[in-house]
Amino acid sequence: MVTLTFRGRVTESKVRTALGSISMYEEAVELYALEHNDQYPEKLSDLATRTKKYVRDLKKDPWGNEFVYLKPGQHHTDSFDIYSMGPDGVRGTEDDVAPWLVRNEEE
Repeated sequence: MVTLTFRGRVTESKVRTALGSISMYEEAVELYALEHNDQYPEKLSDLATRTKKYVRDLKKDPWGNEFVYLKPGQHHTDSFDIYSMGPDGVRGTEDDVAPWLVRNEEE
């Protein structure tokens, strides 16, 4: 019973960490767009490889996977999406971690 509770808390902590990273990247993408005539970067790595860095470096999600960056986004079709593939590392499965998925579950 204790192990199950601990696993649940570890998973919850990783989800919160992923959401925090996503929020940071979203802000960096918006700042990039402000300084580049409202053009979003082509790829997330553009935030760390340009002359002016918008993030120090790109981190992987808590499960060791790259964050997914889509421009235009599938959820935000007029801008971009950033999300984590979650523990299974597969895009489009039920364990994906994205702000719009979490908000929908809380409502």
